[in-house]
Parts: sequence; C-alpha cells; structure tokens
Amino acid sequence: MDATSVIIERRAELERAFDAFDRAEGGHHRQIRALRSIAGGLAVHSTIEQELLYPAIRELTGRHDRRIERHLEQAHLLEPLLVELGGVLPADERFEARVGLLGELFHQHARDQEMELLPELRRRLEFEDRVRLGKELLERIHELQGTPSR
Repeated sequence: MDATSVIIERRAELERAFDAFDRAEGGHHRQIRALRSIAGGLAVHSTIEQELLYPAIRELTGRHDRRIERHLEQAHLLEPLLVELGGVLPADERFEARVGLLGELFHQHARDQEMELLPELRRRLEFEDRVRLGKELLERIHELQGTPSR
C-alpha cells in the first residue's frame, strides 16, 4: 500500500470513529468509547504525519514550505482540544460541542491534506518510493498501536 493510501485509510478510520460518536448521542458510555477511539486514532495519525510523512515531503521540496508548516500547526490544534476534552464529562453541555469542534478541525485538516499534500506527494515521489514510505507508515502504526505487523 502506498503512503497516500495509508493516510486516506487512517482518515477513514477516524471518520468512522467520529460517526460512531454522533450515533451515540446521549449514550454517555458509547460516547466515551467513541471519544477514546477518536483520541487514539488522532494520536497515531498525528505521530505518523509528524515523524514520517511531513519530513518526507520537506525532503522533497528541499526548502521551507508554508503549506506543510500550516498542516503541522493545524494538526497541533487538535491536541489541546483533546486534552481539554479529557477533563469534561459527557453530561457537561460543552462536551458534545467540543467533540463537534474537534471533528470539524479534523475534517478541515483531512480536506486540506487531500487537496494539497497528498497530490504533492504523488507528483514528487515515484510509486515505488510511495510504497516504501507506506510500508514505513504501516510499521509505525503497528508499533504505536501495539499490534503485530501484517
């Protein structure tokens, strides 16, 4: 699987977790389970981007690229909101609004990535190199999740 496919697959998993949260409306235990899935998925997604994807793109551009930096900062915006959510109970009226905001930020990040970064990666990396990077991304995902590599 190439790197762009890995990123798209991770994003789809996160979208399913956000959908599960939306379907769990009012069911606090289900909401907490969905939020844990979202938090874990975002942590893995952010880590593989910061450790592997963005450095690979930076290497390809050979210079400081504002778009890449913007994506990094956009991903960092998700982290404090996640931390803040850890201290809010589902019964709190702000809980669902904050999870909704987290979802909106993630969806914007994903759209921007699909429109700018992934096409850049496809243009600048040969297929074999994208497959190699995809393999590195998958290996790191398995490490972070504590699951055996396929």
